[in-house]
Amino acid sequence: MLLDLPNEMLLRIAEHLTVTEHISAFAQANTHFYSLLNPLLYRYDVQHRESSALLWAAEYGRKVTARKSLDQGASLKALSYSLKLAAKNAHEEVIELLLAMEGVDPDSKDLFGRTPLSYATEHENTAVFKLLLATEGVNPDSRDHNNQTPLSYAAQGEQEEVVRLLLATEAKRGSEATVKQLLGIEDVKPDSKDLFGRTPLSNATEHEDTAVFKLLLASEGVDPDSKDRNNRTPLSRAAQFGNLAVVELLIATERVNPDYRDSKGRTPLWYAAEYNRGVVVLLLLSTEGVNPDPKDSYGGTPKWLSSYRQIHYNRLGSSAIKTSQY
Repeated sequence: MLLDLPNEMLLRIAEHLTVTEHISAFAQANTHFYSLLNPLLYRYDVQHRESSALLWAAEYGRKVTARKSLDQGASLKALSYSLKLAAKNAHEEVIELLLAMEGVDPDSKDLFGRTPLSYATEHENTAVFKLLLATEGVNPDSRDHNNQTPLSYAAQGEQEEVVRLLLATEAKRGSEATVKQLLGIEDVKPDSKDLFGRTPLSNATEHEDTAVFKLLLASEGVDPDSKDRNNRTPLSRAAQFGNLAVVELLIATERVNPDYRDSKGRTPLWYAAEYNRGVVVLLLLSTEGVNPDPKDSYGGTPKWLSSYRQIHYNRLGSSAIKTSQY
């Protein structure tokens, strides 16, 4: 009887079956057969049916099935197509599983030039959109064969949350054209905050190219002195990055506090000095209202500050040194 046969023999018999349904029926004869032959069933599917089990799992959100198919070596082609199906149908767990696989391209395009992010946007799957947008290698401005971007689909569907996320991301990337498009959308909030409490303007401080920063700074309702979760301002971040042009633009608004302390008691000057941003340090030292000796809440003074402060006072002349308060 079959039950008396050794496992090796049972596997050899199953390997000679050439129809998935037959292997499945054999595997379901009893629990022992199932545990023994189930991996073979998925392996057969990978080798002879182009990983159809993985595609089905991605479309219907079956994580366990997807895991079994992946364990048997589903192809990269199947991975890419499955990622698209999971994105269209808002199956986060399956997407996380697929993204963790070595070699998978999270920004792969199908025959229509569309990416998983594009489908997630069109189908208004905000949670999936967030997951993909945060994945390295995903281009939020990718264009399909109809020249449409994720932004195009978000605008068509009036997806406020997606537009907000795109604005934050594109500001950080320095994408002038896309930011201009986003700001042109009715009811878009140019001063909305991300998970870290940062506005698009705050994120744009990272780039030396000031085009995006100027666009945002000129937008109605944007606060140039907005505080994030760590109580840091755009000026504080620009000082840390050594972005002189942005520091100058912010100070010129006369709407920012150049000596504002964050949750650790650190001012823009503190960050500029700590990160050795010489030209920014000198600019801030010459700005009215800036304390030249910015100790933080722990009593710490930036390691580079003393040398730059000396340069600053040398420029002012010896009389300035004598009358300065340390």
